[in-house]
Amino acid sequence: MKNWRKCYPKAFPPVIFNLTDGGATDGDPRISGSLILETQFEDGALSPLTYIFSTRSTNIIKYPVTRDELPEKICQNDV
Repeated sequence: MKNWRKCYPKAFPPVIFNLTDGGATDGDPRISGSLILETQFEDGALSPLTYIFSTRSTNIIKYPVTRDELPEKICQNDV
C-alpha cells in the first residue's frame, strides 16, 4: 500500500476487502491489518470491509455491534 500511495498520493483511499470463511489459521491477522491501516492518504485512511461467509447461520448480519453477533466463535477472536 505504501508504494501505491507514493504513486497516487491524492487518490481516494482504497477500500480493502477481506473475504473469509472464519478465523485465521496462518497467523494473527491483526498484525498485517494494523500495518495496512497505518497507510494514510491526503483524503484520509483506507476503508477495510470484512465479509464472513458461514454455513452455520441463516441470518444476515450486516453491521454487527458486538462480537456475540458474529456467527462463529472463531470469527469473534479476529475482530
